[in-house]
Amino acid sequence: MRSARTATEFPVEISLSPLETEEGPLVSSTIRDITERKRVERSREQLASIVDYSDDAIIGKSLEGIIVNWNKGAERLLRVLS
Repeated sequence: MRSARTATEFPVEISLSPLETEEGPLVSSTIRDITERKRVERSREQLASIVDYSDDAIIGKSLEGIIVNWNKGAERLLRVLS
């Protein structure tokens, strides 16, 4: 979508909700600026990529201490140790 005031483009999410009224069907629409959501998604993807492609062993654990994920560096290290 393009902002009329600044002539810049930004990502939006559009929701449509059909409603039945006494006068007939009506569609309510909502348009949300999702710029911040997209920025956070890009940041998460970048961090995930750093972890995935790091040569260092990175192991993720739950709060209970259970290993929930690991990267290729951890796989290499565990192969050498076993």
